[in-house]
Amino acid sequence: MEGTILVATAGQGVLRSSDDGATWSRLGLGQDLEFDAVVRCLAVHPEQPDVVWAGSDVGLVRSSDAGVTWHRVDSPMNDRTIWSLAVDPTHPDTMLVGTGAPSRAAVFRTTDGGETWEQLPPQIPEFCAGVNRPRILTCTVDRYEPKSMWFGIEEGGLWRSRDGGDTWSVDPAYGDCEDYAMTKRSHLIHMGVPASALRIAYVKTSWGEGHAVLVVRTDSGELVLDNLTRAILPIQQTGLRVVSMSGANPSRWVRG
Repeated sequence: MEGTILVATAGQGVLRSSDDGATWSRLGLGQDLEFDAVVRCLAVHPEQPDVVWAGSDVGLVRSSDAGVTWHRVDSPMNDRTIWSLAVDPTHPDTMLVGTGAPSRAAVFRTTDGGETWEQLPPQIPEFCAGVNRPRILTCTVDRYEPKSMWFGIEEGGLWRSRDGGDTWSVDPAYGDCEDYAMTKRSHLIHMGVPASALRIAYVKTSWGEGHAVLVVRTDSGELVLDNLTRAILPIQQTGLRVVSMSGANPSRWVRG
């Protein structure tokens, strides 16, 4: 609606102005989105400007009257904090949603306007060394190439999909060793390798630096895929000392 401005806030829900910012109002009581909610992001339907989505501390909420009233969208993100939203500008029934701290970081997709949702790869570790639980801080869909999607994760670099979100890889200009290990894991799972055979290991190199590699468990032993070398070697021949390694569930770790 012309003249309407919405502002997401951390503690006052969504502030709304209907006169280009001359006056402002807070949310009314008794809504699925509380008047003192934490709202991290907003997204407007590109063809129906009265339809607005908000990512909040209770999950995903939707307004069909330009932000006057809000209703929660039943989804896998219920009661998870949503940090980022993206609506495909040419196919608005397709959306990306990114969650994160204090809940677990994950990326979700809908292709039917929010009726159904699926969690997308990669499986992001629950904890990171620098920030504890990371956050998907941004996501977007390319207007001119809709199959091209992006998301950025705290401590995890910039990830890109070229197939509408089915598979993802780290942009090499922004990733680090953890990102490469996660990308390799995601690609191998997509190729049919059991996720239970793929472990992410934090190691010490022979020169004493911390590093992350992907360990593949095979009938011939544990093989290491390392972004520092093209060689695929048994873990005993790498010169790496394992500090900790993920279990079959990547959110659980054991010390080496």
